[in-house]
Amino acid sequence: MSRHDRLHTSTTHFRYCTIRSSRSTFTLSFDGSNYDGRLSDPNARGDFGSLSLTRQDGSLSPGPCLSRWLSLYLGEECGNLAAKRDARFRWTRGVFVLDFDDLNRFLTQVEAFPSSSQPKWTHEPFDLALSHYCGALRAGHHSFPSPQVSFATCVEVIQNLHLKNRTDRDFKKLGTGAIKHLVEDRLPGPKWRDFRKKIFMKDVDLLAAVRSQTGAHSFLHTEKGDRRVRGALRAWYERNGAELHAESMADRSLRDELALRADGLFKLGLRLARTALFYYLRDEQDVPFASHDWQIAGAVDGLDIEIPTP
Repeated sequence: MSRHDRLHTSTTHFRYCTIRSSRSTFTLSFDGSNYDGRLSDPNARGDFGSLSLTRQDGSLSPGPCLSRWLSLYLGEECGNLAAKRDARFRWTRGVFVLDFDDLNRFLTQVEAFPSSSQPKWTHEPFDLALSHYCGALRAGHHSFPSPQVSFATCVEVIQNLHLKNRTDRDFKKLGTGAIKHLVEDRLPGPKWRDFRKKIFMKDVDLLAAVRSQTGAHSFLHTEKGDRRVRGALRAWYERNGAELHAESMADRSLRDELALRADGLFKLGLRLARTALFYYLRDEQDVPFASHDWQIAGAVDGLDIEIPTP
């Protein structure tokens, strides 16, 4: 790619999934600008590994605002001009089916965010949450535990925004169950009770335990904290059909166990942060997930509880 093309085109090389689409070219509109998009780098199945955007007016490549929203929608880092093709981990999330109509609806919604009806005090915390999310994506699963800490902070901020907790006195830490209010608002009724309690909230407890025990703010890594993380990990394996992972935990230290499952924990944090952000932005339950977003590598059986998918 020439220097001119690099300045005027933004290319995203997907690291954790491939894109499935009925067409390889498309157009997008955002904040008064129109973009020509192209999917490329197909694999043997015809799924794409890269996405390029070019402004139709010939000006410089898409700015950070659009890139951040695309990163949220796709679950992949967008807008990193220094990124290079790396297909080693595309199996992690599987296949992401790209619905261009839904993507355009999403961009139309968020280009007006924040709206005039939202209190000004919420603007900066939300921007902080989205920044933590994008920072975790850029770090990638190799940087464990940094991305998990950032994903956890993102969810923590969103749960307090939903509860309108403006002061330190009212602030609820992740792991106290406060996020359940947002999830119950988007997934009400008995149909989703098992998912809310047995899947989503348990995943949040694991993310909170991992952050508490490995995050830079925690200088006292206690045996009690280790037992909490081990218990949450074991429960995570078992409810996802990965009992063999649970059985082998005794053979490794907690540090080695977390390092071994860094890709799965990265995917868990990504899934929770995307869900929290989407639920805060949209008054609906639909979050565009990839085919393996809810699976643990090596699991014999998948979840036996219905997952809210578009």
